[in-house]
Amino acid sequence: MSFVNEDFENVAADLVEHKRALFEFEQKEKEMASLIQDLTSIVKEQKEKIAELTKSNEEATANLKVYYVEEEMRQLLQETANNKKAMENKVRRLTQALNDIQQDLEVY
Repeated sequence: MSFVNEDFENVAADLVEHKRALFEFEQKEKEMASLIQDLTSIVKEQKEKIAELTKSNEEATANLKVYYVEEEMRQLLQETANNKKAMENKVRRLTQALNDIQQDLEVY
């Protein structure tokens, strides 16, 4: 009987050890699940931040392009205004020259 008792005690001790190991494994599994959930939340938050930054960057890029186009338009408008003044001056001088010629012709 002592052989059976000894085997039973060994099996019981193994069972206790396996239960302890199983409990530790389950605890680690819960910790890992919690860590995975935390990491998943962090990844989701980071993706949202990246999306916000990407959108903000796209808006800033678009605004910068608009600024450059507006600046180019301002320069073109200024050049056009300057060219208009130059042409008006030329027309004024040409008109004056033609008037002078007309007066000279009237004198003769």
